[in-house]
Amino acid sequence: MVGGESLAINVCVLVVMLFFLANVFFNYFLCAARHPGTVDGAPMPVVFREDGQNTRQVELDDASIGELNDELTEPLNDNNTGDIPRGQFANCVPCVPCAAAKPKGAHHCSTCMSCVVGMDHHCPFVANCVGADTMRHFLLFVLYVSVGNFFGCVLCFYCRYYSKSGSETLTKFWELLQSRKHFEWGWLDAREEVEGGDGVFGSKWLSYLIGESPGTVKKMMRSGSFRAFLSLMTHYFYFFFRGLSRIVNVAFSQSPDWVGWWAWQLVVGGVICVCTALLFWSTLQGVAGGETFVERLKSNASYNSLSRLNNSNTGAGLHDDNARLMRSNQSRIKALLTSYPPVVADCLDCVSCGCITGSAGPAPWSKIGLFHLRQVFGNGKVLFWGAPLWKPPIGAWGSTSKKGK
Repeated sequence: MVGGESLAINVCVLVVMLFFLANVFFNYFLCAARHPGTVDGAPMPVVFREDGQNTRQVELDDASIGELNDELTEPLNDNNTGDIPRGQFANCVPCVPCAAAKPKGAHHCSTCMSCVVGMDHHCPFVANCVGADTMRHFLLFVLYVSVGNFFGCVLCFYCRYYSKSGSETLTKFWELLQSRKHFEWGWLDAREEVEGGDGVFGSKWLSYLIGESPGTVKKMMRSGSFRAFLSLMTHYFYFFFRGLSRIVNVAFSQSPDWVGWWAWQLVVGGVICVCTALLFWSTLQGVAGGETFVERLKSNASYNSLSRLNNSNTGAGLHDDNARLMRSNQSRIKALLTSYPPVVADCLDCVSCGCITGSAGPAPWSKIGLFHLRQVFGNGKVLFWGAPLWKPPIGAWGSTSKKGK
């Protein structure tokens, strides 16, 4: 359809579509099946017992305290002394659900029931966490979904404005959608059904609940009843819905089958393209800033709690360094927002995806942003960051080799 009778154009379009599909499914599979970031190498304050399965906690009671040394399956260090070496838990925090220590940047996922290194968030679409080992595949999955749907929308516009046969068919389809005659037929059919006793939306109980329609707006205003207003609005919505469904059904029934797929891709594909593009950009900004979404939420919570504390301390006459810093930051933010109209400030915040991440942070193309991005995509050239790789690229997190150009 896109290339007409040109075999070369149709083959090129098919190859591009297969390329996007292959990358989407490849990255989705790895993002869903691969562990997001294991903490098996982290030090543990306790060790496994012989009967302990799927747990990292040793339960001690009065009967088992004396037999603890016999039940340990492995010592805590290589010297077999049972002593914890100095610095074993440096830069670690305790994880209460796992009863273990987790390194800096790791968080416990209540859905996966495990600690994840570099956890950004738990994604329900992949049924897995987005962590240090799956961040690259998640970003590429979202990117290829967005670009693939954008390519589909481009093909839709090509069929509408540049393809001769497609343009004629879609022009007739648009004229049928604007048919006032078919809309009025659907409106009259709905009125006959209601007057015939079938009820609004085919429900006699709903018609009895809202009551009889007053007929016109003037009669509704004269009655002054909220029930009359609700009845009139419900009937009018039902009539409009039936008229709209009538012209849509007629337009699709009198058009080729590919028109339905064209409309689906243009509407649904366009929405998916915009949503996934915003998700990709917000996640990419978080990676470039070196702060995950979970850490951003925690920092915002700490910021709010510190703000409330400083406000209370200011009222009591306590002025410390944190209070002065908070007042300075608040004055800067207030001056920045008042220098722009409210609509412009909101647009700037939305463009920087501050509505999702809470802060724009450094740009991904800055030196700091590229430094953090290379920890995910490796030391290779930017042009090859989107290549489908089974193992982590050289220079990225989890790579066995740190060499790269």
